[in-house]
Amino acid sequence: MEKSILNNSKIFLSTQTKDKNFLASHDLCIGIDKDDNPKYKEIIVTIADVVQTEATDVQATIKEKKDVKKKVYALKFKEPYKPYILNATIVRQAIEQATGTRVLNKWIGKRISFYVKPNEKAFGKLHDVLRVRPTAPKAAVKGVCSDCDGKIVDVEGFTAEQIANGSMAKYGRYICFECGQKLKNQKSVTEMVDEMEETK
Repeated sequence: MEKSILNNSKIFLSTQTKDKNFLASHDLCIGIDKDDNPKYKEIIVTIADVVQTEATDVQATIKEKKDVKKKVYALKFKEPYKPYILNATIVRQAIEQATGTRVLNKWIGKRISFYVKPNEKAFGKLHDVLRVRPTAPKAAVKGVCSDCDGKIVDVEGFTAEQIANGSMAKYGRYICFECGQKLKNQKSVTEMVDEMEETK
């Protein structure tokens, strides 16, 4: 059972946990390069809520041989992405810098960027970790692609407005069809726009 904690001004950390129901670096993986290293996309999301919920504590579950749940604090987003567990001081500080505030209820409606930092040492091993950029994403301008700064134009019977509105609903930013193809692994215009429309 999750609950909003916006009336709680306390800045917090969660217990260490891994749970497939929450956003992680592998969710941003879009393939591998010629050297068999994973390639990641960057995503921009809009904070919708900060909640207290439960997640599986993997280490405790393995140790006790049963599903062990821990209370965690997580961000929820307007876009169709999994919630994100607030589990690192460095991430919380980055969110504070990107939003310009430490007050939780003022995070709502703010946009932040997630990216993956490869080969970061943690717990004695190297990991590809999910991080938040400490700067706010640039303001979205309708008609201009947020990824390449090119103009969003009509493509194969779809208007620029349809593509712009669909990409905002799907990805939380305006993107042109060419950049949308990269994100959707070269799907057709019809498939991409149809998927975007389904998120409205």
